[in-house]
Amino acid sequence: MPSKSERYAYWQSIIKEQQQSGLSISAFCRKKELKETQFSYYFYKVLGKKALKRDQSQQTFMPITIKGKQSTAEQHYQVHLPTGIKITVPLNFEEAQLKRLIRSLM
Repeated sequence: MPSKSERYAYWQSIIKEQQQSGLSISAFCRKKELKETQFSYYFYKVLGKKALKRDQSQQTFMPITIKGKQSTAEQHYQVHLPTGIKITVPLNFEEAQLKRLIRSLM
C-alpha cells in the first residue's frame, strides 16, 4: 500500500494533468477511469478549499434555454460546478437559495 506522501504525490500529478488537459473534471475522470468523488476528495486535500473557489469576478451564470414540453412539476435545470458537483433544482427554486447553496459547495 502506498504511503501517505506517495498518494499525495500521485494525486498532485493527476490534478495537474487534469488542469492542463482543458477537460472538465467529469470528462477527465471518465477518460482516465477515475472515480469523480475520489478525484474531488484529493483535489480538496491536495489544493485546499481555497483552490475550489474561483475569483468572484470570474463567477458568472450562463443563460439557459428550456426545451420540450414538460409539466411545470417536471421542469428543472442542472447546475454544473467547476468542482464537478452537479445540482438539479426545479425551475421555481429561489435564486437566493441557489446562490447560498452554490457558495457552500465551492
